[in-house]
Amino acid sequence: MNSTTDRRRHPRVTVTQPGGPAVQAPFTLRDISRGGFCLESQKPFQTGQRELFEFSTPAHPSVTLAGTVRHCLRINHADGTSTFLAGFEFEALVPDQIRMVDLLLDEARHGVTR
Repeated sequence: MNSTTDRRRHPRVTVTQPGGPAVQAPFTLRDISRGGFCLESQKPFQTGQRELFEFSTPAHPSVTLAGTVRHCLRINHADGTSTFLAGFEFEALVPDQIRMVDLLLDEARHGVTR
């Protein structure tokens, strides 16, 4: 097991289901866990930077959650373009936000639920 895996307190769920959770444009949500999320962006983020993101699903109202950048990696694509993968840790979630993250996780695993 590598050190990154050892540090994870919450399993990540890859976002692949159509109609699953999303983060506001211009970002693409790649994975999410109870502890944080990873997104793809056209712009880099500074490690330690705090950001607010609006998460949504087709079946539930949107929620704004704060996250702190833990890492940001540049990805160079074959067509000469670059994007950035940034990992965020959620900040101080209150019970209602935790419930919404759980709904986002459920929809990432299984698609839309009502």
